[in-house]
Amino acid sequence: MAFKKQTIQQICALLKIKEEEFNKAVTDPAEIDITIDENLQAFTKSEIEARDRNKYNDGKTAGVEMLVKDIKKSHNVDIAGTDSAAIVDAISKAAVAAANIAPDEKVKERDKLIEQWKSKHKEAEQALAAEKQRASEYATNAEILSVFPANRAATLTDQEYLSLIKNNYRIAEEDGKKVVYDVTTGNKIQDPKNLEPLPLKDVIANHFTTRKWVADQQQQQPRGGGGSGSSTFEPGKGFQKMSDLRKYATDNNIPITGEKFNAMVKDAVKENKDFVID
Repeated sequence: MAFKKQTIQQICALLKIKEEEFNKAVTDPAEIDITIDENLQAFTKSEIEARDRNKYNDGKTAGVEMLVKDIKKSHNVDIAGTDSAAIVDAISKAAVAAANIAPDEKVKERDKLIEQWKSKHKEAEQALAAEKQRASEYATNAEILSVFPANRAATLTDQEYLSLIKNNYRIAEEDGKKVVYDVTTGNKIQDPKNLEPLPLKDVIANHFTTRKWVADQQQQQPRGGGGSGSSTFEPGKGFQKMSDLRKYATDNNIPITGEKFNAMVKDAVKENKDFVID
């Protein structure tokens, strides 16, 4: 009994091992040892979401507690809990009593301290919102990466593929369902038969196939332009393939891991539907 090629590719992708080593271990009558990185961990989609959610909640709780502790310490207030109203009241009373000022000045001092607390509280909320946004983006990236085809071409890193995918698609949640939008047209991507939102996995698979980013297709499909190895870039026509774009970036001291290069890739892919990842 033999494994299907796609199954072998998925196993090797998950275990980070070479296909030829796996095939040899399966077919060789002798016992073959395959080295698997002991630090390798595999997660399901739900496990990744749960981990990211717990990390965010833990960070949020710790951040609030640390902020409240610093505020109480700086104002020399000994009061339990994190209730904002109780802390503001305690800080105001302590400050007014220590100042030993007239009643009307006490009111002004109290109002000043309340405004200071509100300002600090707003800053904390903004910091938490930013952290929530980062956690959400991390979870989205993890979800996209989890549905990348196992037989994707090795010409780009997963982060480079991720950047190109996010330039083309936006993921939203509507009525409890994940919905994918085309960034260029703004249209929801739907199944043409039932008009239901097309699953993210299918959207990604279709994109990889269309762009010829799948290893098997790249082996079978002819490369576009530049058969002699020279650059096919012509001003006004754009880049025809990734190797030309990388060469141009290298010749012009543009880091291929920087934002400028990513923007160039995005423009090239948008301009040329037959852009080749080689």
